[in-house]
Amino acid sequence: MVQTPSSNTDANSNSPLDGLSHGFSPFLGREAEIAQIKQLLKDKRLVTLCGEDGVGKTSLALKVAGEVREQFGDGVYLVPLDTIVSLESIIGVIARKLGIKINPRFGLLEQFFQELSPKKILLILDDFETGPDQNRFLKQLFDLTSDVKVVITSREYLRSNGETVVKLDGLPVPDPDTLDAETSPSV
Repeated sequence: MVQTPSSNTDANSNSPLDGLSHGFSPFLGREAEIAQIKQLLKDKRLVTLCGEDGVGKTSLALKVAGEVREQFGDGVYLVPLDTIVSLESIIGVIARKLGIKINPRFGLLEQFFQELSPKKILLILDDFETGPDQNRFLKQLFDLTSDVKVVITSREYLRSNGETVVKLDGLPVPDPDTLDAETSPSV
């Protein structure tokens, strides 16, 4: 089950996505990167898709998620974090997305990681930018869980322990002088 906000649900909803391409245009290219990320997720717990805005980091992460979701019995979740910077906010957003109920009378961190610890999930943390709270969150996540894997989309490397970076550049643009209108898929 891949979960993400859709245009007709609340952004904090954790309802299943009816299709990975929901809200995105058809996915073209990046076959080598897809294969690379799938291979990395077999052994690595943290893969960062790094590149400028608009190069397709989120679309690529969702494409890979759709191809590996059977490996994650407790689900695959897209968590948008574009305006989230504090540790408590990061945990709160992820907890809501995963349906983890936090009791305000007890410690946020302890409850969150206790609930997450037995799960086998893939988190796609979208727009997860670098900072001390972000690195502290990742350290605790990997120290206190064993079967949670993370794909991060970011403009910069996180420089976090265990991070494997896949650098994305824009897709190549074909030379217009060599295009064949009858065989080109974009014409």
